[in-house]
Amino acid sequence: MALVASEHDNEVRLFGRCNRRIAERVSLAEIFNELARYFNGEGGGHATAAALSVKERIDITTLLFKALNSIEQKLHVKTIRIND
Repeated sequence: MALVASEHDNEVRLFGRCNRRIAERVSLAEIFNELARYFNGEGGGHATAAALSVKERIDITTLLFKALNSIEQKLHVKTIRIND
């Protein structure tokens, strides 16, 4: 699974991809829809690919950690965080 976040003007975007084996346990579309409600944004997609757009200034790190925490809870695993 990979998550990538970026800022464009006053919009924050999050993109996610995963393989079918992971998608059998957790749907990225479901996770991103939950994040959209939490951050007052728009999100959706498919079990293996999803996107989120938030038209407010929010901290990208906060968004990524919220996404990772949700994924960890649903998969019952601890994720590895790689940041630049």
